[in-house]
Amino acid sequence: MGELPLTVLLPVYNGEKYVAKTIGSILTQSYGDYELLILDDGSRDGTPKILEQYARRDPRVRLLQHANRGVGYTLNRGINEARGRLLAEIGADDLALPGRLQKQVDFLEGNPDYVLVGGYLRIIDPQDRPIGLRMYPTSDAKLRERMLLYNPFASPSLMYRRADALAVAGYTSRFSTSEDYDFLLRLARRGKVANLPEPLTAYRLHPGQTKSKATLRQLRDTVAIKRTAYAEYGYRETPLARAVNLAQDAMTLLPGGVTYWLFTKLAIRGE
Repeated sequence: MGELPLTVLLPVYNGEKYVAKTIGSILTQSYGDYELLILDDGSRDGTPKILEQYARRDPRVRLLQHANRGVGYTLNRGINEARGRLLAEIGADDLALPGRLQKQVDFLEGNPDYVLVGGYLRIIDPQDRPIGLRMYPTSDAKLRERMLLYNPFASPSLMYRRADALAVAGYTSRFSTSEDYDFLLRLARRGKVANLPEPLTAYRLHPGQTKSKATLRQLRDTVAIKRTAYAEYGYRETPLARAVNLAQDAMTLLPGGVTYWLFTKLAIRGE
């Protein structure tokens, strides 16, 4: 099979509770010229059986499986094996909202100087009930300013060009809980970035996700990534960024439960 316009990357590990809903939200998109590349990172629950059923039923679904190696390795495999010129990401417990793929494909095809586009997040609970909205900066200038403070993109709403992802060598294993932030900082050096000013993905808050399990580790990785951006990627620390960095350093001394509580409040309230 030749190149496609789009590949949707769906990494999953032990996702039996929600992954069928995630897959359904992709397969019912109005935009249809894509492959759904599901990457099973060594799941040990009922996930493989669910994925195999979808792969048999729908020719757009392609399933790759490997031993558990982590999300960075899994996404890199997807980037390397994808058939699409554009790559979209979705989390295995999240939902693509109607029209998401079409809107992002239209944006990147109409704006060749942009390497990346994301969008707002609708926050949902384990029962799919909306509980908030997470908004992000939308312009390239504002995003570049905010990237020195925090990651102003929602990973499950990202779409970017495969050629650019390959050019920056994809995800790194240096930061095991915040690979996306490091990846985006490197990707943004290749062109403009944007977020569409509307929710494209429903992001599920639940006790089993990474932020509730390893909040402190993720925060420490974030601090380390920003230091790497200044030392290796050519970014310059602004006075405001320095103040935020000092505050985040202080937060790493708090109990994990406190930092997770702060995250959920910020996620629900928005920027």
